[in-house]
Amino acid sequence: MHDSAHGSVGVTHVHGTLVVTVTSDLGEGVLDAVRKAALEGAHREGTSRVVLDLTAVPFIDLAEFDAIRRIARSIELVGATTTLVGLRPGIIMHLVESGADTAGIRATLGLAEALGGATGTSPDA
Repeated sequence: MHDSAHGSVGVTHVHGTLVVTVTSDLGEGVLDAVRKAALEGAHREGTSRVVLDLTAVPFIDLAEFDAIRRIARSIELVGATTTLVGLRPGIIMHLVESGADTAGIRATLGLAEALGGATGTSPDA
């Protein structure tokens, strides 16, 4: 578990996937903790998939979303893909209406769906 001054970031390994869970509002300290946990974890574990679980995040503004996109691009440089999990409908509507660049973003509704893709099984099975 990585703690920051502005919240917490949890790290778990599930079926060869690094799951980084944000348990508070995003902010510079939290985003830095996410970046560090994801990059160091993916590099150290040699995982090919990182899931950023944002289920507990109540709001994401354009600057925070842009930071998440940069984190995802950084993860690609260590050879892993990134999937965002748990974006709330209100967050999605805000980002789309605000003109956020969502090109190349992988997202699922829930962690089971993201991990189902990681394990090659369907979460509905």
